Amino acid sequence: MPVSDGEWSDWLGQQRVACEVRRPAKVDAAFEAVEEAVRTSRRIRAAGSGHSTSDVARPSKDAILLSLEHLALDDADWKTWLKGDLALVEPRVRPGEQLVRVAAGQTIRALNLDLAKRRLAMPNLGSYDGQSIYGAIATGTHGTGLGFGPLADQVASIEMIGVEDAGRPVVRHWRIEPTNGITDRDRFYGSSQRGRMSLVQDDEVFRSVVVGLGCFGIVTALTLRVVPAFQLRETCEVMPWSSLKTTLVTRARSAQWLDVTMLPERLDGEHWCQVTVREKRAALPHHVPLTELTPRGDARIREASSREGKDPKELVRCALAAGSHGARIATHRVRELFREDATRTIESESYVVFRTSVGDWIPATSSEIGVDVDRSVEAIDATITHLDAMAKRGFFHVSPIGIRFSRASSHYLAMQHGRDTCTIEAPIPVGNVNVHAIGSPSAADAAPILLGAFERTLIDARFDGRPHWGQRHTVSGGFLLRYPKGPIWARQVARFNRFGLFDNAFTGRMALRR
Repeated sequence: MPVSDGEWSDWLGQQRVACEVRRPAKVDAAFEAVEEAVRTSRRIRAAGSGHSTSDVARPSKDAILLSLEHLALDDADWKTWLKGDLALVEPRVRPGEQLVRVAAGQTIRALNLDLAKRRLAMPNLGSYDGQSIYGAIATGTHGTGLGFGPLADQVASIEMIGVEDAGRPVVRHWRIEPTNGITDRDRFYGSSQRGRMSLVQDDEVFRSVVVGLGCFGIVTALTLRVVPAFQLRETCEVMPWSSLKTTLVTRARSAQWLDVTMLPERLDGEHWCQVTVREKRAALPHHVPLTELTPRGDARIREASSREGKDPKELVRCALAAGSHGARIATHRVRELFREDATRTIESESYVVFRTSVGDWIPATSSEIGVDVDRSVEAIDATITHLDAMAKRGFFHVSPIGIRFSRASSHYLAMQHGRDTCTIEAPIPVGNVNVHAIGSPSAADAAPILLGAFERTLIDARFDGRPHWGQRHTVSGGFLLRYPKGPIWARQVARFNRFGLFDNAFTGRMALRR
């Protein structure tokens, strides 16, 4: 996260806030910071890696910001707290799965490497690994595959510093789980190693706090369900959307992992798609360091990484400078890369294969909307209509559209809550402007216009779309009613943030303080 002692910014540098940044190394220091915020009536938030491009993570001006990248786990022998039969708890620990306790501020990249050394793995991951693990979970981040929910579904227990209303604000440290959670209450309270923690086992609290958007308190640790290490074999093919649409949902329901990347401009009258399928393979017999593993090496990553050291804004503007011709040339080049990838197979450790993002070399902002999987084809058709209409106005997306799938989730503010979901993501490279304004003083960032129109297209009542909370969106308080359990989530925020300690611009926009 790009923070200094007096300023926070997101990873793109597009949101900046003057605040007091602290980097606690121990839970006690984080606890004391919350106590200080209570005494001085200051707001306080936690931050991960800054990869949310919405205002969900942005602290209030002059707030205390706890940057958690150095926060270490305590030495508690937490496994002695667990129930004897974990197959009977919720969420059930299935045969072969294990529980691991991790620091909330650890990056997904570091977590993957730690798990790999123990021959373990996350069962599913998103395309990027630079986020903090809880930052990704708190905003509803997901991978792809209808056999898997969002990353939040891997959480078995969550530890959080918050404020209780005891007639006055009292700082507490809670371990929060479902009603029938993994922790044995007697063992927990009989342990001298639990420190100040109290145990809360309540379905409504747990399903609110996990995808909690930073509104409930300072999350310090998570207990995750993980699986034995495995490899993935990835293949892909290129086809026009007009052919893919007839089988998309069937493919999504039959494949373990299905990922579609669609070109935003037409070539030969079609929107071309790269359809990627992954299959599980046996793990290597022993741990192999990342530097010795087979890299992804796919064409898009190779092309993007070749631009390292060049100004990404200038590259984007060059692509746009020729108007529709430039966008068509860029689209033609990406289709060539798609076709090159279709000639090869990638097989490596799961965390290597999952990591497909080119964001390290081509920084972008984005919006992502989730719709019921049974409405996915209609929603993608509507997205294509939107793309074509925006291009006629001189607004070209340039970057491909991502289409992924997730299983229904029980977490109240997950975009997948209560329904199998297709997510449609529209990334906008930094530097994208209206081609008619290039070289003029009016050449402003086109992202708000492009992504605002995209969002409105899919949150329309026809599709009942829900946004990814960590990406750009404009929804406000009434939107929570779109979620079956949204009002319960809001009531839990009112309970845990009774004194407004964790407020920021997002809580104001969502009308969470009344």
